Amino acid sequence: MTINNPQLDVNILHQLKQKILNNSATAEDYETLDFFLSSIGFKNYILNKLIQNGINSYQEFIDERKKPLGQKNTTVDGVLLGNILGTIPVLLNFIK
Repeated sequence: MTINNPQLDVNILHQLKQKILNNSATAEDYETLDFFLSSIGFKNYILNKLIQNGINSYQEFIDERKKPLGQKNTTVDGVLLGNILGTIPVLLNFIK
């Protein structure tokens, strides 16, 4: 995947947050969020968090989130999802 240098913008961050909450975010969306985080010094923050928790790619994370509740790795919707969503206020504060 290639990111075409998207601009850090409040509307884009809100759109990404909604997509993540609605479980409709793509691997490219997560990569874009990681790109934004890299711009403020957090290189590959999301991907590194995924790998630390045994998930090796954005797509694997997406696939895990789409599993039925009884088959899900609870770390995915708890720790990882919380970590990812928690980056958005950090980015919003950065651009204010």
